[in-house]
Amino acid sequence: MSDLGSSFLELDRLSDEDRLLRDEVHRFAVDVLRPAAADLDSMAPQDRAAPGSPFFSAMIELKDSVSTSCSCPSSPERRTPTGASRRVRR
Repeated sequence: MSDLGSSFLELDRLSDEDRLLRDEVHRFAVDVLRPAAADLDSMAPQDRAAPGSPFFSAMIELKDSVSTSCSCPSSPERRTPTGASRRVRR
């Protein structure tokens, strides 16, 4: 079996921007998604999909978080496997 740690994601070589993104995603998962998931697990299926359920609250918080803290480029880009960026066709 090969060692995927050295050839897969080089997590010890993240840029400052990548580290900030990783930390923010982790914070959101811990503070918002985990509690919402725990609440949803104990709810009946029809209640999970009802307006005002923890799912919708978490999604609203995600949308608010992304719109206020994300500095997204004006034209969408996607990273290629080599790390270069390219425009996303629409």
